[in-house]
Amino acid sequence: MQKELNAVESGFDQTGETEQGVVMTETEKILTQAEDIARRTFEEPTQQTVMQLFARLCDEQDNRQFAMHEESEALH
Repeated sequence: MQKELNAVESGFDQTGETEQGVVMTETEKILTQAEDIARRTFEEPTQQTVMQLFARLCDEQDNRQFAMHEESEALH
């Protein structure tokens, strides 16, 4: 897992683009966010910590999308 995290971290900037102009997927952006949060919060975060944060961020995104969908359905 650390190998994948290092690949994501080293190849992408904060905008989600690589030096070659390739855009990250939403999953890659969320994984990068999880790793950033883990590093800011913990001295030496484990892979398990990063993955727990990743799962939480995915859940939060899903909840936001569901709420937006529910809101748009209520307006129609």
